[in-house]
Amino acid sequence: MNRILVVDDDPLVCEIVADCLRQDMSAYVNAAQNGRDGALLIKGYQFDMAVIDAVLPDMDGLALAELAANQHTGVLLTSGDPETCETFDRFNLPHLRKPFDLDALVGAASVIIRDTGENIRRVRTAAAQLGVHMEELAAKQETSRRLMEQAKAGTSS
Repeated sequence: MNRILVVDDDPLVCEIVADCLRQDMSAYVNAAQNGRDGALLIKGYQFDMAVIDAVLPDMDGLALAELAANQHTGVLLTSGDPETCETFDRFNLPHLRKPFDLDALVGAASVIIRDTGENIRRVRTAAAQLGVHMEELAAKQETSRRLMEQAKAGTSS
């Protein structure tokens, strides 16, 4: 029997996704409604996969996905935010756009469990690439901030 973790801050989404995976995949499912509890479960138990909302109130869903991958757990991210989904597309992260069809959920979960090793490699690679991308963005923002301050200082003298 597969063990699956569902992490979503919406209790109704947690319940519907967990019930679907229990019924359609005969899986043992744990659920968490925040990143902290999800991280504790990932560290404390072995899961075959985790369905993780990308936007959690207390933790970045991608950071939680990276933790799951590092614990040898396959990952399926979910998000209703169009920009987040575009980023996931660009970096080849396995995800479903909310609202999603429950058949699509079962199909994606089946593939992830079947190809866990490949899924974990994709998540780790994407997380590393996103980390570099974010560092580059932060450096560009800092340069822009400094240039703006210099321009302000130059116009006020």
